[in-house]
Amino acid sequence: MRRSTGKWEVRPRNGPH
Repeated sequence: MRRSTGKWEVRPRNGPH
């Protein structure tokens, strides 16, 4: 999920963050 909302623009494979 790449959402450029300013919070997370990358997909961390750590968890649903």
